[in-house]
Amino acid sequence: VLDQSQLADGDGPVVFVIAPTRELALQIQREANVFCKAVGLVSVCAYGGGPMGEQLSALKKGAEVLVGTPGRLIDVLTTSNGKITNLRRVTFMVLDEADRMFDMGFEPQIGMFLQNTRPDKQVAMFSATLPTHVEALARQVLKRPLEIGVGERNTAATNVTQFIEVLEESQKFYRLLQLLGEWHEHGSIIIFVHQQKDVDEMFTELLKYGYPPLALHGGQDQHDRDFTLQDFKDGVSNILIATSVAARGIDVKQVILVINFKVPDHLEDYIHRIGRTGRAGKPGFAYTLIQPDEADRAQDMVDALRQCNQEVPEKLKRLAEDHQVQVNSGQASKRRRWGGFGGKGFKYDNSEKSRQQRDRAKAKKDLLIGENMDAEEDEEDKKLAKDVEADKKEPDDPKKVQIVGTCPTATAAGAAQIAAKMQ
Repeated sequence: VLDQSQLADGDGPVVFVIAPTRELALQIQREANVFCKAVGLVSVCAYGGGPMGEQLSALKKGAEVLVGTPGRLIDVLTTSNGKITNLRRVTFMVLDEADRMFDMGFEPQIGMFLQNTRPDKQVAMFSATLPTHVEALARQVLKRPLEIGVGERNTAATNVTQFIEVLEESQKFYRLLQLLGEWHEHGSIIIFVHQQKDVDEMFTELLKYGYPPLALHGGQDQHDRDFTLQDFKDGVSNILIATSVAARGIDVKQVILVINFKVPDHLEDYIHRIGRTGRAGKPGFAYTLIQPDEADRAQDMVDALRQCNQEVPEKLKRLAEDHQVQVNSGQASKRRRWGGFGGKGFKYDNSEKSRQQRDRAKAKKDLLIGENMDAEEDEEDKKLAKDVEADKKEPDDPKKVQIVGTCPTATAAGAAQIAAKMQ
């Protein structure tokens, strides 16, 4: 970049970086900015959910490096008939997390970007996994590509110790509490679920048991997501509940444990999820809780363990073998391919949303989260308590185990009750 002529009025960027998610785009720009400042270059990040006006203003002043997500990049390139910025000067183009971008259906946008840049540009494509269909698409958009492999392809990091447990759905939450009691004091923990509604439900449940978590999903605006990630990095809470939207954009070195409360939809997603721990060569640990009715994904889990030379539990092995027998006999389908990353999560109507907010506020108050409240807030809390009381569900089944204990770890009595329930 430094060897090229300086930007003139109306010139666009020289370096063009595309990433699938806002978090990843911002992370790339932050790291790039360290080097840009040292050599007098300017970098700009264009992402959905951020202030469009500020992004356009920064680009209009001129920037050698442009990082962004596909949707927002199209917006900034087409604003004012392309007079804000353009791709005429791009000689170095980067596609980061290419497998996810193709999986999310961004192939047409990537094709458009490639067609509107110089034919003599250099293109670098990065991906932790490269499934066959993604590799085929990549070869369509790259000219005479040179492939550089670091480590094994489509395998998890060998410094992450993996545990995969076959449990009934009714056992999973109690096992989760047991894991939190064991690991809470040792570092940060990420719990992965499938959908936005799963995040909200688990957030409320963990608050009840004395674990105030953070929540991250695609339904939040960018401001909330930024604050959540920063709080997680700063240790405001060391438990984060997230959907796969967060799996590729989180780089927190102190993450010691990843818990897949819901089994990932495919092997590539699993690899990216557990890759949030064991960063920079440090040891990490990952637990995946799989149900018997999720047998179609058992073989992926077996493959992940074998590729890393880790022991395969007998129950998991039997689950995979039994499913294969059913497939061979025609009693089960070969493999369910879920929708991957396309989901937008659960949408609350106004009454459900306000109730959810009241429940969270009440739970936080009970756990003494936040600053001391003044008299007006206390009065508001009394009204809130009445609303929550009116909204209460039927009483819990007395047969269910009541876990006692608060963070940072469950009490001995609580742990004993969890163990009894698991048994």
